[in-house]
Amino acid sequence: KLYMTAASREQTSMELEELTASIILLKETLKEPLDSKVRKRVNGSITQLGKLAAADPFVKAISGSLVHKTCKDGFPTVAQLKDSFDLVQEASRREYFVPDVENAWFLSGALGRSIGFVRSQFSASFKVPLEDGKSAEDVLARMAKHLADGHLEKAVSESKLITGRAAIPMKDWLADANARLVADQATKALYAHGSILNLKQSPR
Repeated sequence: KLYMTAASREQTSMELEELTASIILLKETLKEPLDSKVRKRVNGSITQLGKLAAADPFVKAISGSLVHKTCKDGFPTVAQLKDSFDLVQEASRREYFVPDVENAWFLSGALGRSIGFVRSQFSASFKVPLEDGKSAEDVLARMAKHLADGHLEKAVSESKLITGRAAIPMKDWLADANARLVADQATKALYAHGSILNLKQSPR
C-alpha cells in the first residue's frame, strides 16, 4: 500500500535530480569503512533525504527506518564484518568445545572455557568447511568462506544453524551484519524507486 501511494504527487525534474543525487551520495557513503565521522555523515545524508521536496511516503519510510539504525550502531562494511568475524569465529569455536557441564559442575566457568580453548587449538577441521556439516565448527567455516567471497547474506543465513553456547559470541556481530544487509536492501529499493520516478518524468 505504501508503494502504491508513493507517487501521489508528481515531482518536478529539479526535485528528482536532487533526490537522485542524494540517493547516490548515500549509497557511496555507505561503502566507506564505518567510524564516528562516517556514521555522522551517513546519518546526515539519510535525514536530508527524508526532508527533500521529492521525498514521497516511500522515501520517508525507508529514510526513517535507516536513521534509527545508524544513530544506534551504524552500518559496518562487508570488509569490516569479515575482519571482525575472525575473532567471533574463534570465540564461538571455543564455546563449542567447552565440555557439557550438565553432569560435571566442576567443568563450568573458567575451567570449562580453558578446556574448550585447548580443544579448539587441536582441531583443524574448521580449515576445510564441510558442505553438509551441521556442527557449529562446520557452519562457522562455511560462514568464513562466504565472507571471504563477499557473500554476507549467505553467511548470515548459515548462522541460523548455530545454537547453544557457540551462538552467544555471535550476537553482536549478527546485529551488525543484519544492519548492513538492511542498509544495502534499502539503498537498492531507493535507487529503483528513483529510477521509476525519473522514467515517469521523462518525455514520452
